[in-house]
Amino acid sequence: MLYKIYSTTILLLHFYGLSQGQYLWNKKATFAGEYSWESVGFSIGNMGYIATGASHPGDFSNELWQYDTTNNNWIQKSSLPIGLQEAVGFSIGNKGYIGTGDTAGFEIRTNQFFEYDPIDDVWTPKANFGGTPRDHAFSFSLNGKGYIGGGDDDDSTRNDLWEYDPVEDNWTKKSNMPISGISGAIAFAMNNKAYVGVGLDSSGYSKIFFEYDPLNDTWARKANFGGTGRWEAVAFSIGNYGYVGTGLDPNDLNDFWEYDPVHDSWKRVNNFPGLGRYDAIGFVIGSSGYLGIGSEDNDFYKFTPDISMAIPELKNIPYHIKFSPNPFSYETILETDQQLTNAVLFIYNSYGQLVKQIVNIVGWKIKIRQDSLPNGIYFLRLIQNNELIATDKFEITD
Repeated sequence: MLYKIYSTTILLLHFYGLSQGQYLWNKKATFAGEYSWESVGFSIGNMGYIATGASHPGDFSNELWQYDTTNNNWIQKSSLPIGLQEAVGFSIGNKGYIGTGDTAGFEIRTNQFFEYDPIDDVWTPKANFGGTPRDHAFSFSLNGKGYIGGGDDDDSTRNDLWEYDPVEDNWTKKSNMPISGISGAIAFAMNNKAYVGVGLDSSGYSKIFFEYDPLNDTWARKANFGGTGRWEAVAFSIGNYGYVGTGLDPNDLNDFWEYDPVHDSWKRVNNFPGLGRYDAIGFVIGSSGYLGIGSEDNDFYKFTPDISMAIPELKNIPYHIKFSPNPFSYETILETDQQLTNAVLFIYNSYGQLVKQIVNIVGWKIKIRQDSLPNGIYFLRLIQNNELIATDKFEITD
C-alpha cells in the first residue's frame, strides 16, 4: 500500500464537501422536471416540493414535483390549476401555498393564491392575495401564518407586507418595510422573527437587511448582507442561523453566507458547488437545506451546516469500513471490505477543518497515526474516482 500524509487545509476540488468550516454540500438526484427557472420551492414534513416556473420567458409551467429524501428521487404530483412563473410559496403545517407571479403571458401579473394538500394530492383556490398582483415578491411563514410582500406590480416596486391566516382564509395588511420598495428579495424566519433583504431597490443591487417582529408588527434595520448586493438569491434558516447565497449582481453567483442574529453578523461559508445562478429555489427538511435548479442548471444539492449530521445518510453506500482500535492513542488500522485503487482519505476535526489527507491508497487497509493531532473526535471521508464511497468517525484519546 502506498500512502502520503499531508497536514494542511487543501481545498478539495472534485468532492462535493467542505474545505474549511463545518459546512457540507452533497449532490442529490437531478431535478426531473423540465421547468427549472423562476420556480417555487417549499417543504412539508420529510418531503420537498418544486412547482411552477419556466423553460424560457413566457412559457409557464403548472407542474408540481415532490422530492423524497429517503429514496433521493423525484415524483410528479398533481398540477396547479394555472401556470405561473416568479411566484412565491411557503408551507404552514401540513399544507403548501403558492401565489402571485406571472400567468398567461410574460409580466401579466396575478394575485391568485392556492393551497396544496399532499395527503389528497389536490390544489384548492384560496382567497386572493390581499395586495396588488405582482411578481418578484418575497414570502415566509411564521407561527402558523404566511406572509407575502414587496415585488413589482404594474405601477411600482412595492414595500408592503401582508399576512395570511389559513384558518380564516383571509389577508391582513401589516406595516410597510422602511424602504421605498424591494424586488427579488430573500426572506427566512427563525426564533419568532423574520428576516428580509437584498434584492433590487432604488439604489440598484442591494445589501440591505431587516428583521421583522410579527408580535409588534415592527421592522428593524440589521447589519448589511455580507456579500455583494444581489437579486433573486436563495435563503433559508437552519437552527439558530440563516443562510443566503447565489443570485445575480449582475454576475451569476455561487457564494454562500451564514447570518448570526444574536451577534447581527455575517460569515462566508462554503460556496454552493454548482454553477453560479439566480432564480434557484431552496427549502429545509430536518437539519439540512436543499438548493438547486434556477437560471443555469437543473442540478440539486443538500446543504448540511454540521459535518457530523451528514454521516447517517451515507450508511447504505457499498463500501464498509471498520477501525482497530477505536478510540486510539497512537495509531489505528482502517480496513475496508472492498479493495481500494488510488483512493484518497480526508480527515476533519470537530470544527470541520481538514487536518490530514492520505492519497494514492491501494489495497484493503489504511494506517492512521495520531501524529500531532490533539485528542478529540474526527470525521473521515473516503474518496475513489471522485466519488464518496465511505464515511465514519473515530476518537483519539490518551
